[in-house]
Parts: sequence; structure tokens; C-alpha cells
Amino acid sequence: METMELTAKELLFVAAQLGAENFFGLPDPFFGMDEDEIGRELCSIQLTLVEKGHASIGFDSAFDLLPAAAELVSICSGCDRCILTDLLFRGDAQKSLRFYLCGERAAQLIVGGEQLTLCQIDPAEIAKRICEAMDWHEQEESGAEENRLLSFLVLSEAQRMAQRDPERAAALLRQEGCSDRMVKILLEGFQKKADYHTVSVADLQDRSLDHLVCIRAAAGSVRISPLYDEAESWKISSFGVQGLQTALHSFCEIKSRAEGGVEKQ
Repeated sequence: METMELTAKELLFVAAQLGAENFFGLPDPFFGMDEDEIGRELCSIQLTLVEKGHASIGFDSAFDLLPAAAELVSICSGCDRCILTDLLFRGDAQKSLRFYLCGERAAQLIVGGEQLTLCQIDPAEIAKRICEAMDWHEQEESGAEENRLLSFLVLSEAQRMAQRDPERAAALLRQEGCSDRMVKILLEGFQKKADYHTVSVADLQDRSLDHLVCIRAAAGSVRISPLYDEAESWKISSFGVQGLQTALHSFCEIKSRAEGGVEKQ
């Protein structure tokens, strides 16, 4: 089975049947319900899963998931890594993408209203799908490549001041060596006047969490990523479409067989 249509409650129920104690990237749809309400809901969920062809109920009332449904959901319930992407576009339009990797298998969870779509995908497609959702190809990049290292304190202070005192925020960034072009891009991102996208990778094996922020403004694009050094530095780099694709492949640790793989930087 390559695709399933489920509600959030159905998906979490199936994941729990497979032994999952947590489900990343999805709010708990049972939150606020008492035990009696949950019990009634679980009975209804079992019936709808049977109706959808994802499970069966025997003569002894034993509930059994079909192997194909269990295999697909197991990519999420037993995932090694979870990739969550929150895309904020100018005008406050938003998109959220969720990907799960389990060994050599990958799945994407598409949220659209009450029904969710879970589909199995090629792991090498994840970075491409994120890039396409960002719709980055429409912008022509210009200007020289630029790289800067800023401490977390400086970056967070500039972000805090961007709304109420943008001139002070700009002066602080220039003092740290940022060009006028980079300052403009960062301020527009902090002020939500530019596309502001966040990609987070939770590695459940080593219990780590990593982030990549991409800002696309009229003046160009930058990506922001933590270095995890003693100074708590963040690297800010300007880049174009190809740079975004390379960064996403590397960040998500996706090795594309067609391209021969991308080394993690």
C-alpha cells in the first residue's frame, strides 16, 4: 500500500497498535477527552478502519490491521528521523510538510482539513518536494555570495528589535559585518514581509534536533543554520535555487542515487 486516507485519530490509533508511544509532527487529537469518550471513539475508529479496507474484525471480535496498512504507518511510528517544514509566505499564507524516514523507507504526511493523506515516497524526493513547496524557482537571485557568522544573542536581539526599532536592528547587523543587502533580507524576514521558512530535523536515534531557516525577500535569499560551537554561532549565507537544493539534500542527509549523493557539509 502506497497511500492511505485517514483522520488524525485513526492514524494515531494505528500507530499505537504498532507500539508507538509518540507521534511526531501531529497534535494529539484525543487531548481533553475523558476515558469514556476515548473508549467510545476507539470503537468507532476500528469500524471506520475496517470500512476503509485497512483492518478486519474476526468472529471473536479481534481487531487486526492489514499488513499493507501496518507497513505504511510503521514508517512513521518507528521512524529514525522526522522532518517538519513550516512555510510562511508573504501575505501570511502557510504550508506545513511532514516527512518520516525509517531505514531505507520514507513517507510524507499531507494535512488538509479533517482527512490526512499518508503516502510512501522515495527518500531522495524529500529535498525536492520541500524546495518545490517553497516555490523558490520563481525568483532570480542576484548579488555576490555572502557568508557571515553571528552569535545567537546578536541574531535574537536583531530579530526582537526588527519590529519596534528596525534602524537599531539594522545598525546592529551592520556592526557585525553584514552588508546592506543582507541586512535588508534579514529585516524583511524578521518583520514577516518576506517568505520565512523553517525546516527542522528530529533524529530520534541520537535524540538531536537541527534547524535550517530560509528567508526569501525581494533583495535576495539567505539561509540561517546553527553551528553548535562554544560561541553558539549561526551561519548566514546568501544563495540561489541550486544552493537551496544542495543545502536541503545535505541537511536532510538524503543521498540521491541519481546524483551520486551529496556530501554533508
